[in-house]
Amino acid sequence: MCRDGDIEASADELAAIKDWHVESLLKFKTVFQPILEKLLPS
Repeated sequence: MCRDGDIEASADELAAIKDWHVESLLKFKTVFQPILEKLLPS
């Protein structure tokens, strides 16, 4: 997962990039958390 961006981008573009990353991480967690819970001892 990646997305192009530039530290000198506008505030709106940086906010959109941040939102995209948060959404992607939440999807990642949704997919992998159940798998990890089964594999790792509690």
